[in-house]
Amino acid sequence: MEVFEIKHRYSHKKENYLDYVPSHNTVYTYTKNKRGLITIRVPNTGWINQMAQWFFGMPKVSSIQLDAYGSYVWEQIDGKRDVLALACLMKERFGQKAEPLYERLIRFLETLRENKYIHLNKGGEEIQEAGHASKRCCHEA
Repeated sequence: MEVFEIKHRYSHKKENYLDYVPSHNTVYTYTKNKRGLITIRVPNTGWINQMAQWFFGMPKVSSIQLDAYGSYVWEQIDGKRDVLALACLMKERFGQKAEPLYERLIRFLETLRENKYIHLNKGGEEIQEAGHASKRCCHEA
């Protein structure tokens, strides 16, 4: 199995990205449409955004629309499943259409993290046990 690493900015410590557990940022709400696609609602707060709303008609809330793959991953993020478990679920649901699976999933999660839509956490006994179970599942598939 490939190891996807997170390199920390100020240390030489490397960690396997597949062991991280994503969780939603509760600051943002989301909705699901009839087709099952997720829309993340992002409030535009702060004085710069207020000025842009007043002068340029910027909306008070922006809508970030996810595609079928992103919507599925978003719904599977529960704060307990690690990235490897999410990859297994993607493989089960979409099969070959999800390839290149790990690169695609990690890039999507990184984009969500960079925009502060999710947090990536590591640790906790329950989380680690769930991760080990998912590794068995993924190797069997």
